[in-house]
Amino acid sequence: MNKQEFLQLIVPLAQAEAKRRKDAGTGFVLPSVCIGQAALETGWGGSSLMTKANAFFGIKATASWGGKVFSSKTQECYDNVNYTTITAAFRAYDTPADSVKDYYDLITGSARYAAAVNVTDARTAITAIKEGGYATSPTYVTNVMAVIDSNNLTQYDNVVTGNAEPQPAAGKSTEELADEIINGVWGNNPERRENITAQYGAEAYEAAQAIVNQRAGATEPAKPSKSTEELAQEIINGVWGSNPERRENITAKYGEAAYEAAQARVNEIMGAGSTIKSKTAEELADEIIRGEWGSNPERRENITAKYGAAAYKAAQAIVNKRMG
Repeated sequence: MNKQEFLQLIVPLAQAEAKRRKDAGTGFVLPSVCIGQAALETGWGGSSLMTKANAFFGIKATASWGGKVFSSKTQECYDNVNYTTITAAFRAYDTPADSVKDYYDLITGSARYAAAVNVTDARTAITAIKEGGYATSPTYVTNVMAVIDSNNLTQYDNVVTGNAEPQPAAGKSTEELADEIINGVWGNNPERRENITAQYGAEAYEAAQAIVNQRAGATEPAKPSKSTEELAQEIINGVWGSNPERRENITAKYGEAAYEAAQARVNEIMGAGSTIKSKTAEELADEIIRGEWGSNPERRENITAKYGAAAYKAAQAIVNKRMG
């Protein structure tokens, strides 16, 4: 991947995320900051982090991360002088779009980086991210700003600093967009629709998706039927796995109403309406560490469903503290 190809890939993703979050009032990070960090951390998309893990950023996979992991050597500077080579676990993704979304979730969702959110000066934002503990290199701010300034990346900030609509790094035909959708560049819906629409317009999305559907022969088939009792028994027998996959798969094949009816029948058979015994946060933390609740996001969903969001947060906080 060369520099132009890298920009064609990340610019629309960064602009779409920044604009969507600004419009929603949830806080944004300048696209130039996102792009500059990604370019520096992946060598303009040439590192194994990008080619093997679909990751634009070297974000560590700590105990709270429930997604894919990619291990690689990296250098850390703990004393502002000497660099130490270590092997670290980094967050990995199904698509590059997922990586950009996770970056924005991290920066805008953490109090450590609050000073970088809704800031319209790139250096101020990068400095706040560095001081929040994102990187250990003493020259990180200087290095990222050199990438931004030498490549005029602030031109892509117009989507949040002005009234202009997102501008693509280069014009794309409907066929090119369709190819990118098939190759996973734009992730899955609904994010795919939102990001392409924000970058190129609703008509461009609809036209590209129509080509994708045509190539895949994706005419909508009539959903097969199965009785509520049959589906309920299959759920009990483990045929459909656990939620959220169970809901998604049954809904995709038989429709939302069929899932709801079958799950209600399962709950009735299994007595799922009975009162659940409470547990302390320490007990739940012990169970999480023993692996009884699996990995996130299923862990969060299952504990929340059974004991409530507050119980999950308290238990996970204990786990994070114990595991460092």
